[in-house]
Amino acid sequence: MDVSTLAIPKTVAAQKAEEYAELSGKQRNKEDAALEHLYKSIAKSGAKVINIADAFRETGLNEKGQPKLAIARADWLRVHFAPRRWFRSYWHENLGGGGFSNNPTWNYQATATNIVLPPETFRDSLLDKSYLKSSVPHIPPALRPSINLKNFHILFEVQSWEEYPVDPFLLRRIQGNLFLIIAEWELTPLEASILEAIGKGENQ
Repeated sequence: MDVSTLAIPKTVAAQKAEEYAELSGKQRNKEDAALEHLYKSIAKSGAKVINIADAFRETGLNEKGQPKLAIARADWLRVHFAPRRWFRSYWHENLGGGGFSNNPTWNYQATATNIVLPPETFRDSLLDKSYLKSSVPHIPPALRPSINLKNFHILFEVQSWEEYPVDPFLLRRIQGNLFLIIAEWELTPLEASILEAIGKGENQ
């Protein structure tokens, strides 16, 4: 997947984590705690960081006005994209934005699970206003986290909405739109074909 990421050397990350860890009392706020967690994660794994809002802006829309990327929680089987959705269902609330959900109809109250793109992520005049859906990529056994998948997200390229995606990132949220890239893989055409057939069978 060709998107911009932020790379920080492990040694630099470890030093930054230590600086934030040394703060205490009134000196320390929630932003310091979030940054300490971020740098500790990078120092441990050397993972890259991605801002998903920037990634969606960078990749933009296809010729049909549909996002070229999608994001889902890793425990979802399918993901649905609702254009312009932010609060309730009024389109004027989030021009050029949208939201991803495991619900075919947008539920603005599902704030714990919805993944919302901010306004002006896309050019609103070009953004298709249709609901879209995709299967969520299967995580290979060697890369599958040992803890609950609901703690992770999957970002993937959409070759064509409704076709099985083959080029995903496994992510873990740090804060807001910032995520650690935990793993990247590519499904073979055979794997994608089998998984697409299974998904279609479950929808019948």
